[in-house]
Amino acid sequence: MFVHRCSSCEKRQLIFDTQFTAVRAVEGGWVATFTCWCGATQEHASEGARLASLTLAA
Repeated sequence: MFVHRCSSCEKRQLIFDTQFTAVRAVEGGWVATFTCWCGATQEHASEGARLASLTLAA
C-alpha cells in the first residue's frame, strides 16, 4: 500500500495491492501500474527507480 496523487482526478489517495494491474522490475527498483479510485490508469515508481532514471537522464 502507498499514497499516490492521481494525474487525472488530482486526489491523493491510498493505493492497495488489489488495484495493481502490473508490477515490473526496472533499473534501481520497480514500477507499479494500477487503477486509481477514479478509474484512471496510473504508474508509481519506487524511489530507487526514480533515482536511477534521474541518473540515466543526466
